[in-house]
Amino acid sequence: MKSIKKYLDFLLKYKFQIILIAVFLCEVFLRFYQMDTRDPFGYDQVDNAWAAKAIVVDHQFPTIGMPAKANSGIYVGPAYYYMLAVVYWLFNLNPIAAGFAAGLTSIFNFWVIYFICKKLFNRNLALIAVFINTFVFHEIVFDRVQVPINFIPSIALLIFYVLYRITQGDVKKIPILALLIGFDFNIHFTAIFYPIIVFLTLPFFPRTKQALKYIVLSIPLFLIWVLPSTITELQRKSDYGSFSNYLSTNFIGFHLRRVLQLLGDGIIQFDQYIIIKQLKYIALPLFFVAFLYKSISREKLVFCFLIILFFVVPWFGFATYSGEITDYYFAISRYIALFIVSYFLYRLWIIRKLPTRVITIFV
Repeated sequence: MKSIKKYLDFLLKYKFQIILIAVFLCEVFLRFYQMDTRDPFGYDQVDNAWAAKAIVVDHQFPTIGMPAKANSGIYVGPAYYYMLAVVYWLFNLNPIAAGFAAGLTSIFNFWVIYFICKKLFNRNLALIAVFINTFVFHEIVFDRVQVPINFIPSIALLIFYVLYRITQGDVKKIPILALLIGFDFNIHFTAIFYPIIVFLTLPFFPRTKQALKYIVLSIPLFLIWVLPSTITELQRKSDYGSFSNYLSTNFIGFHLRRVLQLLGDGIIQFDQYIIIKQLKYIALPLFFVAFLYKSISREKLVFCFLIILFFVVPWFGFATYSGEITDYYFAISRYIALFIVSYFLYRLWIIRKLPTRVITIFV
């Protein structure tokens, strides 16, 4: 009996850690299970595999990465190719490396969600967030496709957190912000929204000599990521057009009607987390009301302002664009939508009433 009681005491004492590890093991299983038959290996994966082979076998080291848009003359940086080449090298160029790389990215995303949500809120809300991310079918499918866009939501959440900390006076994180944004320019062209977001956040930056010092230090850290591809693009003549031609063809200007047409797309990242899709239109206002209800402070207002920027900047940005738009173009707000939904569930859970507990578990 004493051994059983000791065992139960251990489980109760470390119940949070046990649940977290159990959820993580489910995450690993759902992302790696039968990846040889269930993970897609289409055009993008073949293209990436050839790029990895060129690095590993032919010792050809690219200075540009994947096309940002087909026939646009726009390319992202090559960093993802080099990361993928390491995995292909470990697997001796076996194509199963694609599924393994996707799984590794999902593990990275899992812990980014947990640690950032824990720092922004608390560990219980973070546990809810990773639980949702682990078992939502759309997220499972998204994580099992080996493409660089898998990094978009997690890098965006890191940028959100670092930017928030800078506005609260932690200027030592400015170089980290530069590195993250520079890296994202090697992932997807939607990184173009981050300079806009940073510019709109500048009024909240500390106005100190130390802040200026870190800003100057950050410039070369950012350029390291973007200079190789930028120089290559300037030297290369494309038969399919150029960035300026693509921009002039697809830029339609800012029109309120177009903005309203894309409202559903601007908040589309709520779709995989909300059962009743229409609720996504009131998710942000409800969050702001609940978050600011008991107290209003500069810290909270800046936090809400950043959330607005991460939704509105891509939404308004694509409202000026006439080309094809895909849901993952708005993925920089995906994990922000996740922690907002998790916040609602956490607030319901801590009421400690049977009906709210039942609702939370049901959702």
